[in-house]
Amino acid sequence: MSNKKPTTIYTTLWFIVLSLAVSYTPSAQDEDPILDYYTTSSAQVMEAVDSLLATSRYSFDVTSRYEKLKKGKVTQTDTLKARYYYTGYTLDSQTVDLRTADRFDELDFFAPNVMAMDYVFSFYPNDTGGPELAIGFDTDTLSSTQPVGMAIIDRDLFYPHRLHLSYPSESKHEGFSQTYSFSLQAGSFVFPDTITDNVSQMGIFFPEHYRRVTTIDNFRIDW
Repeated sequence: MSNKKPTTIYTTLWFIVLSLAVSYTPSAQDEDPILDYYTTSSAQVMEAVDSLLATSRYSFDVTSRYEKLKKGKVTQTDTLKARYYYTGYTLDSQTVDLRTADRFDELDFFAPNVMAMDYVFSFYPNDTGGPELAIGFDTDTLSSTQPVGMAIIDRDLFYPHRLHLSYPSESKHEGFSQTYSFSLQAGSFVFPDTITDNVSQMGIFFPEHYRRVTTIDNFRIDW
């Protein structure tokens, strides 16, 4: 397999970052031009990465573990081990080595590009100036169905390191949250390496809690 295209993609990322640094000028209406610079830069970097991913064929190994929790203890587990094959964002096929239940059919490996969405963004006051930068995102209305949370991005290259999403619910006993952990796969593709889903819902008598941890390994570009 040639590594020519991943090198080109990495060079493209650097070109995008340098272009943003040179050409960005905040508008007069920006309340915080530094915050706007980081959110805009991160959104544009991820849009470029998404475009490259959309034109590629790739595959990866998945290990997903589903756990039912009661009083903090695991009472039920199910496991999936498989390899997924994609063209762009379309699943072509999968090779399953182990599946103990059907609850893994809805696995979604593609996180939303929250920096390109309509949110109210904010910095956190405990920023230490390190290689990671935390940015909070929230909606300006209580009736919104969009998730809220926090993104941890690379301060220099702007791509996400981690993404925490909390989805709104009308019941205090119900809730759904996701955490994506990202890394540079195959040298330059920004893709999750771990996805954690947490679900709370009301059972017959007491609230029930579920957790699903999905890890992605051996990401490969199939040119």
